[in-house]
Amino acid sequence: MDTDCINQSGDSLLHCAVKDGNLEIVQLLLGRPDIDQNKANKDGDTPLHSAVCGEQLDIVQLLLDRADIDPNRENKVRMSLFA
Repeated sequence: MDTDCINQSGDSLLHCAVKDGNLEIVQLLLGRPDIDQNKANKDGDTPLHSAVCGEQLDIVQLLLDRADIDPNRENKVRMSLFA
């Protein structure tokens, strides 16, 4: 699996799984040591931003339960998850 693969928007495999609401794939990807859980796309959105914007509540909780997720990171328009 090419975990460095991104689309035109800069979305990683993890972004795509989050946007699709595929909890099982998100869990699988988070278990891989070569996945950057905080990688931002071209808009500066992390997978957590995508989960919040897509109202993927199970995935939001899964991501927030992890110590390696930065919930305070802002995107390119300086929007945090708490805005």
